[in-house]
Amino acid sequence: IVCIDCGGGSRVPFPIFLVVLCLFIYTIYRVSQAPRNQALTSALMLSSLASLLMTVFQTLAVIGLFDISLPPGIKEILAALRVLMFDIEVLNAQCVTGTDFRARYLWRVVTPLIILGGFYVTMMTSKLLNKFIKCIVAMDKAKTINALGLTTSAAYISLCKMSFQFFECQDHPTAPSTLVSYPDISCGDDDRTGIMAIGVLAVLAYPLLIFSTMTTLCFIAPKMYTGNANFKTGTGFLLARWKPTIWYFGPAVMLRNLCVALIGVAYPSDGVAQLVLASTILSIYATAQSTQAPWRNKTLNRVDTVLTITVAVLCMFLLTIVPMDDSEEVRMERYRPYVIFFFVFALLTMLGMMVYAILYLLGKIGGSKGAAENATKTLLDAVRQMHFQIQSQAITEEKICERVGQFLTLEEQTTFASLLQWTLQEVFNATAHDGSTKGSKSTRRLSMNMGSSAERHERDRRASLSKSTESQEKAVPEKA
Repeated sequence: IVCIDCGGGSRVPFPIFLVVLCLFIYTIYRVSQAPRNQALTSALMLSSLASLLMTVFQTLAVIGLFDISLPPGIKEILAALRVLMFDIEVLNAQCVTGTDFRARYLWRVVTPLIILGGFYVTMMTSKLLNKFIKCIVAMDKAKTINALGLTTSAAYISLCKMSFQFFECQDHPTAPSTLVSYPDISCGDDDRTGIMAIGVLAVLAYPLLIFSTMTTLCFIAPKMYTGNANFKTGTGFLLARWKPTIWYFGPAVMLRNLCVALIGVAYPSDGVAQLVLASTILSIYATAQSTQAPWRNKTLNRVDTVLTITVAVLCMFLLTIVPMDDSEEVRMERYRPYVIFFFVFALLTMLGMMVYAILYLLGKIGGSKGAAENATKTLLDAVRQMHFQIQSQAITEEKICERVGQFLTLEEQTTFASLLQWTLQEVFNATAHDGSTKGSKSTRRLSMNMGSSAERHERDRRASLSKSTESQEKAVPEKA
C-alpha cells in the first residue's frame, strides 16, 4: 500500500486530465476525418499506426501487472504505461474521490463513460462555437461516432482489464485472498461483495457488449457499407484500415486483446503461467496476422508482426528471471494440460498438411477452372462498366482520380494499375499471335493509352453510323 500526499499540487493532474479531454477528442476527430484527396494514404496510416502502438503499449502495461520481478528501468516504464489502462489513480484521482474502495472502483468504471460524454459535449460545443468562430469545424455526428469507435477499439484491452480487475483475487499462504489491483481489500470484504452487481455490469458493458457490437457491424457491413453513407462514415475506424477482402479482421484483434486481459483472471498470482499464456496468445495472433496481412499498408503489416513477435519473445525471456517456488510435481500437474494440447495440435497439423498435399496432388481440392473463369468474367464486366461510366459521365480525369483517391490508398492504386496493365499486355499479346493484325494493333493501342483508344473507337462508331445513314438515304431514290 502506497501513501500519496494530497497536499499542494497533488490534486492538479486529474482536473487537468478532465480539462484536456475535450481538446484531445477534438484532435482525434480531425485526424479521423476522411480526406478528400490522395492524403488518404497518410491519414489512414497515421490513425492505424496510432491504434497499433496504443495496443502494444497497453499489452506491455498488462505485462507490468503480472506477478513477476522486472529489471530496474523497465519496471518504471511499464508502471508509467498504466495511465493507458484507465488507471486514474496514477493521476492522483483518489485525492478527489477518497480512499474508499467503492468510490475508487466506481471512478475507474465511470471514466470511460466520462470520455463518452466528452465526445458528445465536444461535438455540441464545436457546433456552437462554429457559429461565432468559423475556423472551428463543427463536428459531424457520423464522423464523431467514427472517432469514438477509433478510440474505443484502441483502448479495448484497457477496458477489458479494468473490468476484470474486480475478479482478480490472489491467494496468500497465511492470510485471506486479496484483490491484485487493491491489495488492501480482501475478496470477501463487504465493500467488494456489496458492489458485485456493478462489477458484473462492467464486464457485460465493456468487454462483451463492445466485442459483440463490433462483430455485428462487421457481419452486416457487406450489405450496409455501399448503400448507407452514414454507416460507411461511422464504421470507417472498423473497416477502412483493413483490406477490402479481409474487412472482418477487426474482431480478431479485439479477441486477442480480450484474451490478454483475461490472463489475470485465470492466473492472478502465477507469474510463469501469465507469461506463458501471454506469449502463446501473441504468437497465435502473429501467425494469423502474418499469413493474412490484413492492413492496407505493407509497412503496417510488417510493424504489427515485428512488434507482436518482439513482445512474445520478451515474455519468454522474462521466464528466465521468474523464481520457481513450486515443486516439479506441482508444476507438472498445473501445466500438463497445456503441454498435451499443443503437442497433439502440432501432430494433427502435420497430419492435416500431409492429407492436404495428397488430395491436392490428386486434384481433389484446389482452385477449379470454373471458379477462375467466373473471376475473369467478373473482371471483364467490371472493366466494361468502368469504360461505360467514363464515357457516359461528363467528368474530367482529375475528378476521377480524386474520387478513386477517396477510398484507395496509393499502394492499392499502384498495385491495381500494375496488375491490369500486365494482364492487358500478356493476354492481348498472346491473342495477337493467333488473331488478326487489326486486333493486335487495337490491343497495343489499348494497352498504351486506354483513354485515347476509347475516343478513337467512339469516332469510328459515329463515322460508321453516319455512312450507314447515307447509304440508306441513297437507296430510297433507287427503289423509287
